[in-house]
Amino acid sequence: MDILISTGSLTGIPLRTAFDLARRAGADGVELMLTGRLVRRGPERIQALENWTGVPVRAVHAVMRLREPSLHQAADDILLSARFAHSLAHCDTLVVHIPNAPTLHAPGTRIWFDAIETALAVTEQGRTRIAVENTGRLRRSDPDPFLDHPDRLLRFAQEWGVAITFDSAHAASQGWDVLDVVPRLAPHLANVHLSDYGRHTFRIGLANALLRDHQLPGSGVLPLDDVLAGLVQAGYDGLVTLELSPVALRVPWLPSAERRLAAAIGRCRAAIFTALRAGRTTHHPGRP
Repeated sequence: MDILISTGSLTGIPLRTAFDLARRAGADGVELMLTGRLVRRGPERIQALENWTGVPVRAVHAVMRLREPSLHQAADDILLSARFAHSLAHCDTLVVHIPNAPTLHAPGTRIWFDAIETALAVTEQGRTRIAVENTGRLRRSDPDPFLDHPDRLLRFAQEWGVAITFDSAHAASQGWDVLDVVPRLAPHLANVHLSDYGRHTFRIGLANALLRDHQLPGSGVLPLDDVLAGLVQAGYDGLVTLELSPVALRVPWLPSAERRLAAAIGRCRAAIFTALRAGRTTHHPGRP
């Protein structure tokens, strides 16, 4: 498995600095969190950053906007993101959120499906796979998107030929048993967003996003070492992305962020190596 760091975890610092920090912390690459501004500037700047820093963009997260986009804007963002990811030489995965719709027939769902179909056509001749991500629940009142269930995600992946990005903190916020879900999803996984889940839930959604979800491995309630061991046992050899809260990393204090990132990467590699040494799989035994 290759360990990445999401640039979204390093919000508030220049992108060149984020790439350099990922390299110094020992990451195998980054997952690039796209913004509208990055898309407008085009992929050439990112390609230059890869060359300057030696840090490849192995995954791209579809455009995230501060305000909730319209249905058509969200669909356009998927296509823009697919073209952006397809242009990057090392990008294996495009992470796309599932639609925020309660049923298959809700308004806008067809628009999302059409966007996924077109994005698949964009990426079919390259190395990038589209991987839909399970979403989290920031507030108890949040609606349940119809695809946000392990069985429905699996059926969608099988029927449409897409992959899955499994987010451990999102799964915990939905009450999923992560040790039960990971082996079921493993054959279709292309990326794992790994982070811990805090012990306290807050009334304000933003507080949950920053202080409960996406915490450093080992600081919350999730058995993440066992999750990684389960991935090893299932023969998974894809991407593991540390998608962490900037608050957990103490961004923008760079020395602290680097130390915390390096420790988190080291912990992940140790758990993977321990599982491999235990003989749970012979898949790529030379790679920790």
